[in-house]
Amino acid sequence: MAAKLEAAGIPAYRASRHGSPTLLIGAVTGAARELIEYRALRFLPSVAKQERAPMLAALTYFQRHHAIGRYLRFGVVTAGARIPIGDDLRGAIVSLQRKVSRWASEAQQRYGIAVVFRGTEFTVDVARTFHPHVNVLYAPRAVLAAEAWAAFLSWTHGFFGSHWRDNGVLAKPEEALKYPFKPADTECLDDGELAWLFGQLARLKLAQPLGLFADFAATLKQEGHKVRRVASPAGGPQLIRVRVRQRERAARDQDAPPADEDRENAILAHTAPSASATPYAEPGIIVRNFTAEPVTEGGKLRLAMIEDRHRQAWEAWNANGAPDPAEAVRLASLLLTPPER
Repeated sequence: MAAKLEAAGIPAYRASRHGSPTLLIGAVTGAARELIEYRALRFLPSVAKQERAPMLAALTYFQRHHAIGRYLRFGVVTAGARIPIGDDLRGAIVSLQRKVSRWASEAQQRYGIAVVFRGTEFTVDVARTFHPHVNVLYAPRAVLAAEAWAAFLSWTHGFFGSHWRDNGVLAKPEEALKYPFKPADTECLDDGELAWLFGQLARLKLAQPLGLFADFAATLKQEGHKVRRVASPAGGPQLIRVRVRQRERAARDQDAPPADEDRENAILAHTAPSASATPYAEPGIIVRNFTAEPVTEGGKLRLAMIEDRHRQAWEAWNANGAPDPAEAVRLASLLLTPPER
């Protein structure tokens, strides 16, 4: 997708200012692979996933801890006609979103139904036409009699017409908060057509907290909190509210330290275990400007942090009875080396 956007004149790749690659380093084996960096275009699946992660964590926490969380239901509103390439897909999406907003307001007034989330998606068929739909999450704010609930569903069906479906109680927030389309479905689009789709979606809010969930998200921001997934001594990761550290402002003189991306051994992120560099899943460290022989004090400090993370991951690896990391690296080299002819 990035290559097609580039071919159509839309910059999608981001190059390091100093030519230094960004590496994903296995926290156990030390095996590393270079990562392709993209500009902050949420149109690209990997970027969108990173941007959705905080909202997904907050929505999951909301479902587990808010009074109405356990009662959240998952519904889908679908647009009528399919939109061919070149037509006003953007207008169709905006119109559908506005209709959902009107429904949410009336559902609250008429039945006390709280609508807390709206996520817009669309399908792409082989004829290269687009069919928008909106995922909605909602729940009664108080006990609702069976007759009243049936009346709400009937009224909703009439409001949207035949393009409405109630899917029952929400099992996982991931069902509603997803990438807006299947990237594989766009393989039939050429460079110009994908650029058209990029323009149609530009600046649209395709995932939008509403009502009580929007209030919860605003409270998190005001209090300087985020929902993070952390390891728990009781077993398994847990979602908790944590205070976000504010970065100190750099001094405004010539002696100001370089930006994070210009520093030696700049640690950008820690990743969940995955088989990214070897056949075995291990946590990773994303590092820019990596060097095993740093010359700056900051570079030496961050290298020590990387080595400390390596020791921690090694201890957990051994405690779980995993094989010798050297064997994992050896297998990786065998898998990546083409056979002799």
